[in-house]
Amino acid sequence: CRRRRRTGNTSSPRTRIAPVAPAARATLIAWAIIRPAPLPEPARPARSRIPAITGAESAVLIVLTNRLARIVDRARALDERVETVDDAHREQVREDLVVLAHRARLVNGAITLAVLCALCVCGVIVMLFAGAVLQLDNSRAIALLFIAAMVCFIAALAGFLRETYLATSTLRFGRRR
Repeated sequence: CRRRRRTGNTSSPRTRIAPVAPAARATLIAWAIIRPAPLPEPARPARSRIPAITGAESAVLIVLTNRLARIVDRARALDERVETVDDAHREQVREDLVVLAHRARLVNGAITLAVLCALCVCGVIVMLFAGAVLQLDNSRAIALLFIAAMVCFIAALAGFLRETYLATSTLRFGRRR
C-alpha cells in the first residue's frame, strides 16, 4: 500500500472554495445558506451599507479611545505637577485640568454614542438573519435600527468634532512650563 504524500498545492474541495479560517468559513457558509429575505425598498440600504458602517465605527472607536487615553495621561501628569509648581503657574495648571476634564467628558460621550451605534448595527444584523430564517417582514424594525445607528454615529462624530475644536482652541504655544 503506497502512501500518498501531500504537497502544498493539493487541497480539499472545501478549502478551494473558501480558503479561510474555520470561523470565517462558518460565517461564509451561514451567509450562503441563509439568504436574507427580499426586503422592501426602504430597508435595502441597511443591508448593503452594514460593512462600511462597521469599518467606520471601528476606526472612530479606536481614535476616540486613543484620544481619551492621551487626555487621561496628560491630566495625571498635570495633577502630579500642580503641587510642585509655583503659585504664579498653579492657577494655569488648574485651568488646564478643568479643560482636560471637559474634553474627557466629550470624548466619553462620543465613545458611548459610537458603542450605541455598534449595538444598533448588531441589531440590524440580527433582524436580517431573523427575518431570513423565520420568513418575517421586519423591514420597519430594520429601518428604525439603521436610522438609530446613523443618528448615534452622527452624534458621536459631532462630539468628536467638538472635542477637537476645544483641544485646538486651548492650545498655547511658547509658554514656559
